[in-house]
Amino acid sequence: MKALSTFFLFLCLSFSIHGKDSRVLSLAGEWHFQLDPDQVGVEEKWFGREFKDVVKLPGTTDENQKGTRQDEAPTDRLAREWYWKGAAWYQKEVVIPDSWKGKRITLFLERTKNARVWVDEKFCGWDDSLSAPHVHDLSSVLTPGKHRITLLIDNSILPPVGPSHAVDERTQTNWNGVVGELELRATDPVWIKDVQVFPDVAKKSAIARVTIRNSTGKAAEGQIQIRAASENTDKKLSFDPLTAKVAAADAETTLELECRFGDDVPLWSEFDPALIRLTLDLETGSEGSAFEDQRTVRFGMRDFRADGSQLTLNGMNVFLRGRLDCANYPLTGYAPMSKEEWVEIYQILKDWGLNHVRFHSWCPPKAAFEAADEAGFYLQAELPNKRSGFKAPENQDAAYHNIDRLDVESSDSKVELYDYAKREAELIFEHFGNHPSFVMFTLGNELGRNQGMFDLVELFKKTDPRHIHAQGANNMHWNPSLAEGDEFWVTGKVEKGAKPLRGSFSLFDFPAAPIEGYPPSTMDDFNESIEGVPVPLIGHETGQFQVAPDFRDIPKFTGVLKAKNYEIFRSRLEEAGMLDQAELFVKASGALSALCYREDIELALRTPGFGGFQLLDIMDFPGQGTALVGMLNVFMESKGVITPIEWRRFCAPVVPLVRMEKHAWTSDESFEGLVQVAHYGANDLPEAELWWSLTGSDGNKITDGKLQPTTVNQGGLVDIGRIRFSFSEIETPQRLD
Repeated sequence: MKALSTFFLFLCLSFSIHGKDSRVLSLAGEWHFQLDPDQVGVEEKWFGREFKDVVKLPGTTDENQKGTRQDEAPTDRLAREWYWKGAAWYQKEVVIPDSWKGKRITLFLERTKNARVWVDEKFCGWDDSLSAPHVHDLSSVLTPGKHRITLLIDNSILPPVGPSHAVDERTQTNWNGVVGELELRATDPVWIKDVQVFPDVAKKSAIARVTIRNSTGKAAEGQIQIRAASENTDKKLSFDPLTAKVAAADAETTLELECRFGDDVPLWSEFDPALIRLTLDLETGSEGSAFEDQRTVRFGMRDFRADGSQLTLNGMNVFLRGRLDCANYPLTGYAPMSKEEWVEIYQILKDWGLNHVRFHSWCPPKAAFEAADEAGFYLQAELPNKRSGFKAPENQDAAYHNIDRLDVESSDSKVELYDYAKREAELIFEHFGNHPSFVMFTLGNELGRNQGMFDLVELFKKTDPRHIHAQGANNMHWNPSLAEGDEFWVTGKVEKGAKPLRGSFSLFDFPAAPIEGYPPSTMDDFNESIEGVPVPLIGHETGQFQVAPDFRDIPKFTGVLKAKNYEIFRSRLEEAGMLDQAELFVKASGALSALCYREDIELALRTPGFGGFQLLDIMDFPGQGTALVGMLNVFMESKGVITPIEWRRFCAPVVPLVRMEKHAWTSDESFEGLVQVAHYGANDLPEAELWWSLTGSDGNKITDGKLQPTTVNQGGLVDIGRIRFSFSEIETPQRLD
């Protein structure tokens, strides 16, 4: 996926109009730059200086080759070629047009780290969200004319989230810079601040919760109109525009408007990811002044919930065929920020039969949600967190989300995890909550348990019921149990004595895990594990079957991260006199890995009422120990181990299965196997007919048959019938299909 490294190069300085009266001024391009290794810039007022060095934003210090040139060669991860952890200053001159006089002007930084902002020499605030855009109101200082914007970004000042994949050097690295959209935005001083849409599939309607801000200090009145149209589907929506009066007497006004769509409203699903575009036009006036604003929001009519042990979407059972995105993007060191890149990613995953992505201890950018909305993917976003110290503050008035961010010194003040998590989740819901692909949310990865976590989950369930919530993925993994109040349970095992929810386990975890501990068979399932569990169970980090390093990938690491670990492994193999066998090792270990992944996936599919699995992984994970566990390399290119078509035979919405006691038979035995179909496709299959055949190693058919027609209902595991035949006429040892 070489395209993942190139999109940021096409950003350029531009001035464009969006909506009726909003303006956007891109700040992409050259910025003046200065490193601050001794952290003296604030005290010495560097925001009043002119910096001599130059970098390009959006981008990172790694991409701009700033910082310390490294020659490290770790074996447990990829190596950064350029490293910087600390304060870095960025500066750019801008010219504010006369037409922006009296406008509300904000600085929009789509994704960055702890960042402080100055205009000319006036401090204008700070933020440290790792998941949501930083939005700074600069209205009072950006008057028409020339100004200097200065950013201080310090990636050494991190929230108390631990080594989450949002900042971990072993995954997307703890980069310094700004990525994604970087721009100034102008609106009238009465504007639409936020729109959150809450669909009600049963009523064929949606509530639009609209927040209007008024910075004029005077009452404003007018109206708002909502128009709606369907997108990404052949189904057309019929909707008459909705108009409501607006009285914005205060600084902030919230309206709840019901959009009644009727019976023809298209529903969003993985098979028909129909979207609805709401366009909101605001017109207000105050003492002779007229104001306008426009906001466009896309959402999906869908109801995703946990119904007993089953996940459901609009009443239809859902089975998650997922993977973990551990933020491994070696060309840039950070996640793709363009929708086009994510469209390509989801298409590859769909080719391999997947419908779900869990973002391991981080939240993806807007582009990932937008592309997933259109592709029909189910996403699990998480707080950028791997720590468990959720203690609610005694003084809520001093809570983190109430801190005055116009105080320079507060940007590196100590903050409790509970406070940070609460604000971070609120920002995630605000910026990404409308996306129908966003269906699940947790507090992080492999956490402990305490009262603060119970409190946050209950709060988030009330705050944003569009998603189902849980305390974390594989929490309490040393002694797992379901947390009361969690709406789903992602775990690698249920309790001591029960079977794991994935086949791949160390002997320390399970002395007799299914794949390692038993002779090959297709009789096993997870029924024992899920029995009595009142919520959907999802297998955690399923698989993890290693494939030998493919040294042909080394030249492909042309970006900020280098495959020094691969080079070390290659040297070891060369010293052992076996480098000439490297490609054979990839082929052989890959074949075994594919067989084991198939058994892991079919274990899940053979379990009625199971929620699904999250693979680690369909692609390599070259961090945290160099886990080359994929059928794809880290660039999402096939290793040639198995084709997508072959993989989809056991990883797809509809999969035929055979229960048989063993794989190796003798000529004095007779075969009997139960045929089942795991059907999580779009519709029932009435009177489905199933043919079977037995083929020898020479490709010739030995026998065949046909089972009685059976209606295969959507949403579970259905018995079709039994296959029986004798091996007595087969005289030579061979492989049979």
